[in-house]
Amino acid sequence: MTPNRIYQAVVEALETSLAPRVVSLVLREGLVQVERDPSNLRLEDVEAVLTGPVFKQLQARMSADAAREAVTSFRERIAAQFDESSTDVAEGAEPRDTADAPDGSAERDAVTESTVERRVAALREALRPFNLYFDWPEVRKLRAQLQVAEGEIAAGVSIGDSLDAADEQLRIVEQKLEDRLVLQAKELGELEESLEIVQTLGGPRVRRLESLIGQIRHAQRSRELTDAETQRAATLARDLRKLMESSVAQPFTPDAEAATEVEAEVEAPASIGAEGEPPDALPDGEDDLPPVTIDEAHLTPEVSERLRALDVDAERRLLDALAEAHADLLRYVPGLAAGLSAARSSLDEGRPLGDALEALKRQLDDATATQRAHLQTELAAIEADVALLGSDDDASLERALRVALDVLSEGLPAHADVVALRELHQGALVRAEERESRDVEARALLERKRAQQRAVRERMTRALEQDAGGAPAALHAPSQALRDALAALDEAEADDRLDEPALELALQAEQRWERALAERADDDEVRRRARLRELEARIEGLPDLPALRARAGSLSAECASAATDPQLDDTHLETLSSLVDQLHADALAAVSQHLERLAKEAGDASDREVLGALQAGARTLQAGRFPDIGRLQALVVETRERLREAERVRWQRLQHASARLEPAGVPGLPALTRALEEVRSVATAGRPITPALDAAEAALDQVETEVRERLATFAPRLDAALVTFAQVQRLNTDEVATVRRVLTHLDTQRDALSRISPGLQHQLERSLHEAERLLEGLAEAFEATRAVADQLVSANLFDDMLGFFDSMADAPEEVEPEAAATGGSWHDSEALQALLAGFRGFDDVDAAMVIGSDGTLRAGDAAGLDVESVADALRSATAAWLALGERLEDAAPELVDLSLGSRHALLTPLGRHVHALVLVRSDGAVSALTARLRDTRGALVAAVAAAS
Repeated sequence: MTPNRIYQAVVEALETSLAPRVVSLVLREGLVQVERDPSNLRLEDVEAVLTGPVFKQLQARMSADAAREAVTSFRERIAAQFDESSTDVAEGAEPRDTADAPDGSAERDAVTESTVERRVAALREALRPFNLYFDWPEVRKLRAQLQVAEGEIAAGVSIGDSLDAADEQLRIVEQKLEDRLVLQAKELGELEESLEIVQTLGGPRVRRLESLIGQIRHAQRSRELTDAETQRAATLARDLRKLMESSVAQPFTPDAEAATEVEAEVEAPASIGAEGEPPDALPDGEDDLPPVTIDEAHLTPEVSERLRALDVDAERRLLDALAEAHADLLRYVPGLAAGLSAARSSLDEGRPLGDALEALKRQLDDATATQRAHLQTELAAIEADVALLGSDDDASLERALRVALDVLSEGLPAHADVVALRELHQGALVRAEERESRDVEARALLERKRAQQRAVRERMTRALEQDAGGAPAALHAPSQALRDALAALDEAEADDRLDEPALELALQAEQRWERALAERADDDEVRRRARLRELEARIEGLPDLPALRARAGSLSAECASAATDPQLDDTHLETLSSLVDQLHADALAAVSQHLERLAKEAGDASDREVLGALQAGARTLQAGRFPDIGRLQALVVETRERLREAERVRWQRLQHASARLEPAGVPGLPALTRALEEVRSVATAGRPITPALDAAEAALDQVETEVRERLATFAPRLDAALVTFAQVQRLNTDEVATVRRVLTHLDTQRDALSRISPGLQHQLERSLHEAERLLEGLAEAFEATRAVADQLVSANLFDDMLGFFDSMADAPEEVEPEAAATGGSWHDSEALQALLAGFRGFDDVDAAMVIGSDGTLRAGDAAGLDVESVADALRSATAAWLALGERLEDAAPELVDLSLGSRHALLTPLGRHVHALVLVRSDGAVSALTARLRDTRGALVAAVAAAS
């Protein structure tokens, strides 16, 4: 059935706030309550649906007030599309244009076609950015789905299901991009950390790493992936780390002339991040550097172990990427996972794989080619079956097959999609066998009915010929009914067709005629013969049921034998009559039982049309007549097929949802897995799977609720971790560096948390948990260190040990107060300018400067600011911060972040009356820049001391 405009408007409105799967569920429940279906939903029914199942579903996800507001929004959105005064709402009819289409069908067709075309165009436009990732199986599937949908449009086929599947696939693709961007941001942070470590090496490799990182950073800002550049940068960073660890290369200090040349060469990386501008290409000759070779013969065991650890870490990344790229292959051929597990175990033991990793890659590539060949053969066989089946009921199978073949032409289709295709194929074969069985039975029944129609026609013809002399007045009405029935049968025979209603009327007319003859016959012999013919007519009027067929045939033969018996008496006739009465009663009971079975099947389908037809059949049976069992059976079968298709779609969506949740690590996930296994078990047994699907749906809702609850605690936990880290970061240990890297990444990806997959959400949550665990140890170490320092001298010694200046009034000894007071300029300090340029390289930084409290700009660029006014504000703020530290019995802040509406001012003291000021215009960049300012503060203090 085709959904009308009202139903489509409701779906579009609800999908702005609810997932399509949930929308389908609540609408199915709502339609049952209002006794409607998608084709005849009326505007007055929408209110009951919104205030019933929809409101109940919203209440489970939000507060009651928010749910009421959402329902009001849905109501207004739907009402805006329809003018109720001009809408024929009787039986859900569409708004009509009486001049062009009195029945409204043309308008409905035009609206449907326009909606479909808009949806296809929107999907094509949404796919455009993902053409960069044509090698993703998910993108190949979406492209294939759109091609199939466009082909169906050209063929005039209804494509609602195709577009729904494409919409769902688009969400999968978008989520994968979000996941990969989050992971790329993490890799970018690690690469930037590596660059800081190897920066002092200098040379073309460092410049190349800077350029690659710049390209990745630009791509991240543009929400694009650069897998190749990231891999190259990771390899290069590893090589540079190995050079540094092995002490093969010494820190590079160019002379003045060489420094100028180097600055010119790396000018592009320094400017990376300019708004809208991609980074420059690598300098000539630096894109094909020779591999790094290190002679480990003269290295100490400790250095060799560190180099081995770097190789192991790099190979673990490659192995993880290899496993992800061949994830579907491992589902097709689970035995291949053993090789990956063995390789992972070797790495866990600290043993690099070397050439074995490349051999494993070749093995997986060969297995992929082999599996594609197997699938080509299998899908070709399915395609041949589909051509032979040729049933419109198997449109889903044909659609899934075409999508799978399109994807297979470029790579492996998803394993879940092939499993679903196999299930569709098997179901189609079963349905084909059922159809063939029904067709054979229907042909046999048709032949029996045609033979019966001919026999009845012949008997009626003979009866009317015997009555040619004219029947008594009392027999005029039965005689006329007999003639009318015979005329209808003559017409059917002339057209060479079966006319079941005419046959039923003819049998009834024949019975009345023979009964009338028997009642008015003067001769006992004539009366007996008439009664016998009436009994034969009654037998032929019984429904053709397998359970009664043998008895009816035997009893009909006995009546035929009695008709030729010259000794037929009343006793024999009464015996035959009682047998026919018993057969008639048994037929009524058998039909009643059959109707009950059909009603149970139809009840599972909740189809109003079928239930109504069965109720009418029951009323006919109560009146002593037999309903058309064949028609009712066909109606129920058709309804069951629709239910099967709906169940299949629900099952497939649940399987996809479960697959996305697999690594989510929530307690309810095993229950969902068991529920889906129960669905498969019930389906294999051939029983209706709707109850099992409902149970799986409930399990999925529980898992999603658990995921949402865990996400709700993520931000507060992260904020608490950042506060703790601000206290312990001065310990300056490897654990501090690890926690800083993790928390910085998590903090910058807050906004993406709701868009990424549950699996990646779980990974980030685990990272936060690990950071929290490390912070607990760091907090204990911090307190222990402070306690020791207090015992030795004072709390001030503790701060000096950690190398920071808690008092904003304290100045390093290298900075002369006189120089600061006279407002000397340090613009000639290359070290200081280079440090400030590192901040200005960020897109979101407006200015980075060193400013004196006397109102002078010591270094950097003021970006048009009134430096004296800023200095006045700094003096006032410094006094307030010092006072605040005293009130709290703590030190003055070492770094201050002032939120100024559209910008942030990041401030840190570099000495007496000297401050560094960084102006940032993006909230998202504050965390990274704050961390950078903390990390470089010591270098800034040293540069100020050297410049003064």
